[in-house]
Amino acid sequence: MTQHPRLNLRFSRSFRYTLLTLVVWTIPFACTQDSTDSTLQVGGGPEPLGEYSNDGETGTDANGIPDSGQKEADWGVGNNDSSPSWSDNAETDKDAEDSLSGADVAPDLSEPDISDIGGNEEVSPEDGGVPDGGQPIEDFTLSDTGEDATVNDVVSEDTLMADIQVVSECPEPQCILCRPCLADADCNLDGVLTNLCIPFGQDGSFCGVGCADAQDCPNGYACEDLDGITQCIPENSQSCPCSEGFGEAVTQCYVSNNSGLCEGIRTCSEPCPAKTPAPETCNGQDDNCNGSIDEDLGTQLCGTSVCEHELDVCVDGKPTVCDPFAGASPEICNGQDDDCDGTVDDLGTISCGVGQCSKSLPACVDGIVNTCDAMLGSSPEICNGLDDDCDGETDEDIAEISCGLGECSHWVDGCIDGKPGICNPVNGAENEICNGLDDDCDGDTDEDLGAMPCGIGPCAHEVPLCELGQPGECNPLAGASQETCNGEDDDCDGEDDENLGQITCGVGPCLHSVPACSQGVIGECDPLLGSKPEVCNGTDDNCDGEVDNGLGNLTCGTGACLQSIAACTGGIPAVCDPLNGSKPETCNGIDDDCDGEIDEDLGQLTCGKGVCLHSVPACTGGKIGVCDPLLGSGIEICNNMDDDCDGAVDEDLGQLTCGKGPCLHSVSTCTGGVVGVCDPLAGAKPEICNSVDDDCDGAVDEDLGIIECGQGKCFNQVAACVAGKTQTCNPKPSSPEACNTVDDDCDGQLNEGTACPCPSGVFDGHVYLFCNTKVGWIAAKNLCNGFGGGFHLTSVTSAAENTFITNTAVSIVSGGWWIGFTDSAKEGVWVWDNKEAVSWGPNWATGEPNNSGNEDCGIISVTGGGGKWVDAGCYEIFPYICEK
Repeated sequence: MTQHPRLNLRFSRSFRYTLLTLVVWTIPFACTQDSTDSTLQVGGGPEPLGEYSNDGETGTDANGIPDSGQKEADWGVGNNDSSPSWSDNAETDKDAEDSLSGADVAPDLSEPDISDIGGNEEVSPEDGGVPDGGQPIEDFTLSDTGEDATVNDVVSEDTLMADIQVVSECPEPQCILCRPCLADADCNLDGVLTNLCIPFGQDGSFCGVGCADAQDCPNGYACEDLDGITQCIPENSQSCPCSEGFGEAVTQCYVSNNSGLCEGIRTCSEPCPAKTPAPETCNGQDDNCNGSIDEDLGTQLCGTSVCEHELDVCVDGKPTVCDPFAGASPEICNGQDDDCDGTVDDLGTISCGVGQCSKSLPACVDGIVNTCDAMLGSSPEICNGLDDDCDGETDEDIAEISCGLGECSHWVDGCIDGKPGICNPVNGAENEICNGLDDDCDGDTDEDLGAMPCGIGPCAHEVPLCELGQPGECNPLAGASQETCNGEDDDCDGEDDENLGQITCGVGPCLHSVPACSQGVIGECDPLLGSKPEVCNGTDDNCDGEVDNGLGNLTCGTGACLQSIAACTGGIPAVCDPLNGSKPETCNGIDDDCDGEIDEDLGQLTCGKGVCLHSVPACTGGKIGVCDPLLGSGIEICNNMDDDCDGAVDEDLGQLTCGKGPCLHSVSTCTGGVVGVCDPLAGAKPEICNSVDDDCDGAVDEDLGIIECGQGKCFNQVAACVAGKTQTCNPKPSSPEACNTVDDDCDGQLNEGTACPCPSGVFDGHVYLFCNTKVGWIAAKNLCNGFGGGFHLTSVTSAAENTFITNTAVSIVSGGWWIGFTDSAKEGVWVWDNKEAVSWGPNWATGEPNNSGNEDCGIISVTGGGGKWVDAGCYEIFPYICEK
């Protein structure tokens, strides 16, 4: 579908409007009687522009034709009071048999035709008449100046007129106004290009007629500016009267709601045939008129487990039927619901075992075939009335119980009626006697029969009166041994420690003897009894068998004098000299003078200059010391010290050079141990226009700024200084103001005094165009973009901007103005069409937005300075505001 470059109008085939003659066309008409030349003119339009009268009045009276175009009695013609009308012989055309009488009936206007005028002669195209087909003959004029200058058999009393002229072309705008149309071409005849096909909402588009001012338009119509082309349109601007007289002329209409928009083609004789949009349902029809059938009805899940599958909710206009068992198979043990009954591996149970092992188990567990162990749960048989070992027998093979000891020993059944047998362990017990039997059944034989004493000393013991069933016997030497020194009668002869002898020990003055045993204690002979510490006297004083032994050596002296000698020689004590071998100290790592110190008092070695001046020992570790005169030296720095140890302080550190232009200079790198500082801006001054680097930054005459002058198109900028010379700014030349959003005449105002359809305004650095041409929202958006330079349908980002727009717009025309707010992409989510963030507002009026009738675009209502926002249908027409 092609978009109109101005008004976004729909285009279709063009046609040539068919004219009817002599009688009224198929649309409502107007007829006037010219009092001068008695010429009858016939034309068409949406309402009578003149009147049909016999009294020369200019207003419609009781004898006129109403807007509806219905026939009415007393249709006056001529200058008398007769009321001529057509009488018909039931034919569909007006021929010689039709007559005009004075009856109060209006002419039949349904099929205008002239078949006979005067003399009952047929009128042919060659004669200037109109055939029965009703096609017009251009410039057809009948005149009769003779005696028979009347319409024969039509006027009975007065002459109808002296000269009849049939006008072949309907004068604008009567024939075209509010004619249904699809494109501008449907509204233009014979090469006329000033008429527009204008959209009027849901009812369709209808023709306007070009006009210069309101004088060119019929009553009830206004001359409005539509994007630079002025048109006659109904004053209410909301609807256009659609007369059945427009015949088969068509327009595109629509019905819209929240579900969508359905279009249709209608004529004036029928309402819009478009169906009412409805939510899409599964019926094989495009319910919401979006070009798709049964779309977006989604899918549904059908079945469970392996049978689960997804189906389209609608197929070929019919709801799909879910088969929940599609894909089902007999259940097997695999961890899946094969038969799709909602239970996995429902294969029943298996049974096995007897007694305590009897059990039933699921035939399948976690997708694995289960096995039944017939012995699972078995245990050794015990006396409990149960088949514990799962062999089908109860309490079998329970061993007999051994009961009692000695003479009471007997056996009891291990299990009786599921209960263990009862043992009486003393059944048959008697008092114990010496017979080798357990007469009292306590587990001991011949116990507790007493004993008799036997032997002395270590051989003393008791003998049981009964042993192995026989009376006991006494052996008085049982346990006797060889006599030892222990204070006891080991040999059981009545004496202690007898006949054990003497012990001898010691040498020299310590030789002596002691008893081997005394009072049970083994005698001890001390070989050192009587000994003394060894001294140098030629005697074995310490009884070790050696004379003057263990007296050691005498040690004395240190360093080179250190010596050891025997402490005793030939019974005479020795004397040690500690200075034997001493001599003067030298650097050799030895205590030459035997004073306990090594290499002492050999002095220091001193060398070096400046920071290197230092001393080292003359001898270290037995080696003569070495003094390095450059030890600690470094690179000379500014610190008032001889860092390189050459005898000079802070020497050879050079000069520092800095600055540019007039500031270029040098200073000593170091003075008195203080590092020199070179200020690159020493001597600097503020930059002036003189081709000199006054501020010493390396640039000449820089940052002296720009001189601005003029405004609007005259605005100019020049550098304040060029080549060392101060410049002068002269405004650019102005030009007459034009409609171009530029201040051409440089007076600070835009588009003033011009015929610009879009007056402009400036706020906060933004330029606004207030275009007082009513168009749809999409057309407004496209027109703003068409201005170029970044213009777009305005977005409002602050209360101050909203107030500026409101005050400016209302000064042009009150009512609603299109702004760039829309929720066409997603219902309820309002965004600016230029993608700018919604940083302020929305400034909705009370109860807005209400989306009444699919309202996806926003207007700002400036009536009374309100500035509130309202949602509206994007197809409605309003003036619009552009911004850049």
